[in-house]
Amino acid sequence: MYALMAKRDVAKAWSYAASVFMLGFLLSALILSLLMQELYISPTWFVELPLSIASAIVGTLAGIKWGTKNAIAT
Repeated sequence: MYALMAKRDVAKAWSYAASVFMLGFLLSALILSLLMQELYISPTWFVELPLSIASAIVGTLAGIKWGTKNAIAT
C-alpha cells in the first residue's frame, strides 16, 4: 500500500506514509481497546512497532523508486 501511494505522488510520499501509518496504528489500537473494553497495549509492541515502521519505510522507498523510473520512462 505504501509503495502504491508513493508511486502515485512521489513528492508527497513521506507525508502519505506517515499519515497512513499513524491513522492505521491509532485506529487499530482504538478498535481493539473498544472490543476488549479496556486500554490494550500489546505485550510485543517493542517488536511489532520497529518492524512495521521498517516495512513502511521500505515500501515507501520502493514506491518512490518505482514512480521515478516510470516518470523517466515516459
